[in-house]
Amino acid sequence: MDFITNFFLRVLAFSLLWIVLVNGALDSWVIGIPMVIMATFISIKLLPSTPISFIGLVKFIPFFLWHSLLGGFDVAKRVFYAEVKISPTMFLYRWRLPEGLSRVFMAKVVSLFPGTLAVDLGGEYLQIHALDDSVDLRLELMSIEKKVADMFKIDISAVER
Repeated sequence: MDFITNFFLRVLAFSLLWIVLVNGALDSWVIGIPMVIMATFISIKLLPSTPISFIGLVKFIPFFLWHSLLGGFDVAKRVFYAEVKISPTMFLYRWRLPEGLSRVFMAKVVSLFPGTLAVDLGGEYLQIHALDDSVDLRLELMSIEKKVADMFKIDISAVER
């Protein structure tokens, strides 16, 4: 996506956000226009344009929603049933994703899945706190990483495990 398209999409997004925040008050644009422009330039500086696969995103959404639902049930089960086994552990998962937004996104997604919390995403490994050491997280994490890679148009098949 070229700079002009990216710029205008962000202006549109921040303008819509401004309208929602001020309940559509037209007199607020005196402050809103400078804020939208400033937010646009800051977002471009802090978060450069990243290619996203529409098909990868469409495939990721049901995957994410299903696992988020499972995570909610897992939390409810642990709250209401004291006999549920809790055996916490720390788990290291070697990244195949490149540094940047895709890793941050995956770490946030992992934290929403049942019994897991991303603790550290620096270096070669993602460190995860898990509530149950009997679960094989490696396969789950590989699945998440593949979905994230597909969404961000990243080929991780050549990266060694």
